[in-house]
Order: sequence, then structure tokens, then C-alpha cells
Amino acid sequence: MILKKKQKRREKIMQTARELFTDNGFRDTSILDIAEKSELAAGTIYNYFSSKGALLLSMLSENIEETIDSTTGILEKSKETADRIHILLDGFTDFYARFEKPLWREALAAAYGNEDFADNALWNIQAQFQNTLQGTITLLWTNRILRRELSPETITSVIYNIFFMHFLKYINTASTVEQMKKSLREQMTTVFSGILNKESLHNG
Repeated sequence: MILKKKQKRREKIMQTARELFTDNGFRDTSILDIAEKSELAAGTIYNYFSSKGALLLSMLSENIEETIDSTTGILEKSKETADRIHILLDGFTDFYARFEKPLWREALAAAYGNEDFADNALWNIQAQFQNTLQGTITLLWTNRILRRELSPETITSVIYNIFFMHFLKYINTASTVEQMKKSLREQMTTVFSGILNKESLHNG
């Protein structure tokens, strides 16, 4: 009962914070603002989150498990081809698009600016995406859809770095989600020409 109450309070704090961050901006929203709108004491907020940056990063990371589960469900129904990589990247893109661009920019600033929090939240999101991507790539590599002389780790690193650069461009420009997906697919076509076995490339 107590745990459920704490969970509901935590969810209420994050929902309120998202509304205020979106309406007023991250920098112009204080912990006191969040506390007042949540009808809680500021000290109560700090019982759940060590700082405003920690609150933001935790809020952004809450949906990661749901995204991975839903994307994995789609993968399980798809054929074992390089299209699985497209499905994953589309799923990752949709996750990032759930939150406003300014919030992601603030999250990156909070993560880079706080060494104590650098191994949490945002980095955990990236690590889980990379692990999911590497799992798919390893499966394709094991089944000889990808070139055996290239390691799954190297392929994962290359593809994720390309994805992350597109993400940075997306949150810092006026580009849309669909433009990001299109650009990623175009670049992945070039990457696939180098990592796919010739037979897979021919059959695709």
C-alpha cells in the first residue's frame, strides 16, 4: 500500500514537471514551482529526486522499457533480414519524439554537466538501446545475413553512432521525425552495402 502511494506520488511529480517544463521551459521552472502545482512540499520532491536535472532525466527514461518491449514484439513477428535494423531505429526515433526537443537538449546538458548522474538515466537509455540493437545485429550476424569478418560490436557501434548524430541534428534543428527516419534509411542503405553478405544484398 505504501509502495503504491509512493509510486503514484512519483508519477504525479513527473507528470507535473513535464507540464511545467513544456509550458515554461526547464530553466524557468523551479523545484518550488513543481512542488506547488503538485500540492507537495519542496522537501518531498527531493525525497524522490536529488535535483531538477535528475527529475528531468528520470522522466525521460520512464518510457524506455515500454518502447523496447513494443519494438521487440514487432521484431519477433518480422523476418530475419536487415529490415529488423530499420524497425529498431524507427522505434528508437519514435521514443525520442515522445518528448519535446527543448527537453532533450536540457537532458543532455544535465547529463553532461553532472558527473554524479552521468552513469544514470540518459546513459541508461542509450545503453539499453545499444544492447537491443546489438542483440538484433548478433542474431543477423550468427545467421550469416551480415558479413562474418565484421564483429557485431563494431557494426552496432557504427550504426548507433549514425543514429545518435541524426538524433542530435533532430533536436537542434527544425527537422521532423519523418525527415529523421528518411535520412536514417538513406544512410543505412549505404551502410548495408558494406555489412551485408552479397547473397543477402542480392536477395534484398
